Amino acid sequence: MKLIEAADATSIITTVIGYFTQNWPALAILIGFGVGLKLFRSFGNRGLKGRF
Repeated sequence: MKLIEAADATSIITTVIGYFTQNWPALAILIGFGVGLKLFRSFGNRGLKGRF
């Protein structure tokens, strides 16, 4: 049972990796958006004294 689960997990991981290597621009945009949002939030927190 554990072997089957592990095989499923590895196949899922390889599928996801394959998907992201094919669509790396989308992944880059997603990461960039996440980083930008994080920076914007920390900047907003400093600017609005914790109201944002």
